Amino acid sequence: MSKHLKTFRTDTHRYARERASFNWQWAFQVSAPTLFCSLEFFVVDEDSLSLNDEIYQSKVLPLDQVMIKSYEIYRKGQSCRRVIPHEILFDLASTHNSDELAHEQPEEVQERLKKSCLTRMRVCCMRCCVCCYRCCCRRRRKPEVEVLKKPAKLKLEVEVLTLSEAAEDAVMESDRIPGAEPKDRMQWQHALADPPGFFYNFVGPTNYYFLRRSCRCVTCLLCTLILLAVIYLVCQIILPILDLSDRVAGTETGTGTTR
Repeated sequence: MSKHLKTFRTDTHRYARERASFNWQWAFQVSAPTLFCSLEFFVVDEDSLSLNDEIYQSKVLPLDQVMIKSYEIYRKGQSCRRVIPHEILFDLASTHNSDELAHEQPEEVQERLKKSCLTRMRVCCMRCCVCCYRCCCRRRRKPEVEVLKKPAKLKLEVEVLTLSEAAEDAVMESDRIPGAEPKDRMQWQHALADPPGFFYNFVGPTNYYFLRRSCRCVTCLLCTLILLAVIYLVCQIILPILDLSDRVAGTETGTGTTR
């Protein structure tokens, strides 16, 4: 029995932190009855410092029973069309690195992801210049036990159709159709509606808290300098007055003695 494999890739939800949304319709033509049918999902982090890094271990959604039951309904002359919601939990950290995952990407994606070593070095040096102390001077102890990443949930819907039903809905015209862009994607208009939230997502949690701590330190330093300057100015005003009063008191004492 021949094995058919299709690999699809969603678009990138830029600046996604805790939640990412995608709106795609993928179509797979499967001959029923079948002994094996499944969907395998990968959660990938795409950035400018490395190739695509797999965040969690892949999860497989078996569809054997769904296909068998749909085929039995179809044999009875009934419509097997139905929408089945699924929720997949990614709870294991990935053991793959970016190089192992690169060959699994389509050719056009590989060409885009192959960045020169000089480019990656330049980006890394820029980050080190921003936080030189944290990158070069301070060394953190590596934990003896790897901390598990926060589990991720993927919600999707699987719809089973016959070829005739798919032809009526024009599903098979394209095996991957992008839908409308999700509403929770970050746009530049969000900078006016929610400036703090936009800045947090734009720079990322690590840089955000680093900048916040730096601003606090700079503010404390400026306040201290201003306070010292005020004390200095007050001393420059008060000390001459005190010195003049001492001289006046001394003059009066001398005059009284002469009498």
